[in-house]
Amino acid sequence: MNTKKKFYGTWIILAAFFIMGGAVGVAWNCNSLFVKAICEDTGFARSQVVFLTTICSAATMIMSLFISKIYKVVSPIKVMRVAAIILPIAYCAISFCKRLPRFYRVQVVVALCIFFTANVPLSIIIGNWYKIGLGTALGISFMGSGLVGMVFNSIVGRLLPVYGWRFTYRILAVSIAVLVIPFVWFVLKETPEAMGLKAMGAGESTTGEAVKEEVWGPTAAEAMKSSSFILVCIAMFMCMVALNSQIQAVSPRLTDLGYSVATASNISALGLGSLAIGKILLGKMYDKMTVRNATCLAVFLGCLAILGEALAKYPAMVALIVIGEGISCAMGTVGMPVFVKGLYGNRDYNAIYGKIMAIGNAGGVLGPLFLNAMYDKTGSYDIALWVCFAFDVIALVIFAKVLGKKKD
Repeated sequence: MNTKKKFYGTWIILAAFFIMGGAVGVAWNCNSLFVKAICEDTGFARSQVVFLTTICSAATMIMSLFISKIYKVVSPIKVMRVAAIILPIAYCAISFCKRLPRFYRVQVVVALCIFFTANVPLSIIIGNWYKIGLGTALGISFMGSGLVGMVFNSIVGRLLPVYGWRFTYRILAVSIAVLVIPFVWFVLKETPEAMGLKAMGAGESTTGEAVKEEVWGPTAAEAMKSSSFILVCIAMFMCMVALNSQIQAVSPRLTDLGYSVATASNISALGLGSLAIGKILLGKMYDKMTVRNATCLAVFLGCLAILGEALAKYPAMVALIVIGEGISCAMGTVGMPVFVKGLYGNRDYNAIYGKIMAIGNAGGVLGPLFLNAMYDKTGSYDIALWVCFAFDVIALVIFAKVLGKKKD
């Protein structure tokens, strides 16, 4: 191997940053801005449009159960290339929908394209390139969804009143294509070996050739029979119920307590902004700390965010929302790939990761449904938030017990 070749991993991170920006930051994170305009134009009920998030999350949850089987037949990069082409086309097609069933069908296609373009394949590919510093690499890569999303949220806010939701969707479709397709097709490379390079931190033989990574850990079947797997799934489910509920409730919770809409929006925006920084911080935590300590600290900060929201009638407690939300929200994107590999190794990583992610996604789907059901029944978010706080505390105890104390 030519050891003088420059390390290409930096380009992998750059590509992942813009792919996450287009596929998640634009195609997913801007959706809530269109709800009112779509309802006014089409006559759809707001609940019907919002329910779309649940449908899309359920579709990706089901797909994540089969991700390892798919990747055994077709490599992640090949699937990404197809999904990257379909994504902007499907996103543009939303602007032509006039009936609710077609609107749902097209949005599910968009959600599945995001699934096959963003978090899952990118975490696998980045893992191929970084044997050390994986947490930081994931953190920088995945912060693209937050930063690009913030920029496009502002752009959409300016475009919607002038051009309407349909034409704005078409503008965003072009933006997605520009951000995603070139990087997926021409920059992203699945493995360093394909370029005659070695991964960051990979060993090297006396001849200068990269040493093949040691395969370790249980098979998916073996892992699923273990008590640790069941406990991790329970903890991840509880985390995602709490996390998604807390995020969904921020703005309405604060306005219910008498805060102005502007103040609530600013606090919500600060929370999203802290998520971009939180991804890098959590990544560095995983690189510098044990997997156990980094995971537990992230979940603990999630507890603080929920506590701040539950006690938000006291203005000083609101700061906990912003402080806790940034790192805790990165658990699902940055944290999960790292601690799953740290706990179960690389032998059957895709299958194990896919199944734990499916359970986490189920929690993410059910959390907001539980939150809104409790609000409709009680007229307040109080009970739901305290239940979420209890869930996060239980998850914290489980992670502390299950995760090993050795550095990954």
